[in-house]
Amino acid sequence: MSGSQKKTKIQMLEGLRGWLAMWVVITHLFQFSGHPQLGLPVISLLTSGHFAVHLFMILSGFVIALLIHERAEPYGVYIQRRFRRIYPVLFLGVALGVLVHPMRGDLLTDFWPSLFDKHQLSYFDHCWHQFDSNIIAYALCDFTMINGIVPNFVLPHVAVAFNGVAWSLSLEFQFYLLAPWLCSILQPLRQRLLHVFLGVFAVMALRDFIFPSINGMSWSSHGAFLPFNLEWFMIGILSYHLRTYLLAPGHQQLIGINLLPVALLLSLLLTRGRLSGMSFEWVIGDAMPLAIWLCVLCHMIDTDTGHTGPVNKLAKVLLESPAALFVGGISYSIYLLHNPVIIFTQWAFVRHLDVHTWQSCLLITGAISLPLTIGLSALSYRFVEQRFIRSAKKAPVPALTPA
Repeated sequence: MSGSQKKTKIQMLEGLRGWLAMWVVITHLFQFSGHPQLGLPVISLLTSGHFAVHLFMILSGFVIALLIHERAEPYGVYIQRRFRRIYPVLFLGVALGVLVHPMRGDLLTDFWPSLFDKHQLSYFDHCWHQFDSNIIAYALCDFTMINGIVPNFVLPHVAVAFNGVAWSLSLEFQFYLLAPWLCSILQPLRQRLLHVFLGVFAVMALRDFIFPSINGMSWSSHGAFLPFNLEWFMIGILSYHLRTYLLAPGHQQLIGINLLPVALLLSLLLTRGRLSGMSFEWVIGDAMPLAIWLCVLCHMIDTDTGHTGPVNKLAKVLLESPAALFVGGISYSIYLLHNPVIIFTQWAFVRHLDVHTWQSCLLITGAISLPLTIGLSALSYRFVEQRFIRSAKKAPVPALTPA
């Protein structure tokens, strides 16, 4: 394998991370500004940050498969590197979430009631009081990354305690722990593909029977326990194998056209919207992450095979411009730090202003919190992420190869 093939960092995926992180930030800006779920096409898309999180899962499956197959290392070294990559910023994000917890209580009392509808306010108020009643237990679950494993009937809403996105990092680490075994099951792909699909479908079909709802609550908020989101990671792993197969010597002639325009057309057909009465809803909404990933994957393959065209050039600008790569570089910190920053911004500034509508709250909160988030994330990337990434490279651990 050539040096270029061994390179595990793909620039366009860095840019994709930046867009996805900002999508989640915008969703939470709407959420914490009390927007009334209008259902308009653009707002429906901007407030669908869960699509971005599903895309992060697919992306993680792809990148981890790339890492495991093209950078062979013992299991102990691999898992140590993964822990050092995600935990320091997670710790910072949870710590900030604990610090702004009292501020969230103040907002629930004297600011949000004038903006939020009763259902949304009731949910936020219920969560806050649950966390406040047992801060130590919730904080320990967050700091140890078991918040995605502990079921709701033990600690209600534990997956989203203090920092609403921390659940996905617990889920991510659960995937890291099993990823070497999942990748080995998929190798060789062609002989075991049917078994893999049957296994994933079996997990999807049985998980609601194995982990039933208790006291009216789902087992885990947002599906923070791996069986509830396993398919997204598997799509990423399968995508890695598909790309590897198509780029193998003797197979590249199978690709005779630019794939991105075809993928884009198919994606538009899958994710079209429709009007239902006075509101707008997505048709096959869960296909949105798949559609976007299909376009990115096809653009990768087009780039690898030398196919170019106007749509590919536009995709390159979107994913590999200096701005996209800058935001992509600090996207992990953006993802974990933006929630506490938004809460602090509203507590320290916005609630003292003459704000009576969700639109004005959104504009003011965004104007203050976005620069703060970008600045804090840039500092976090430089002084936290980079430092621990370098230390992980210098401190290998004893080999512990999976059976």
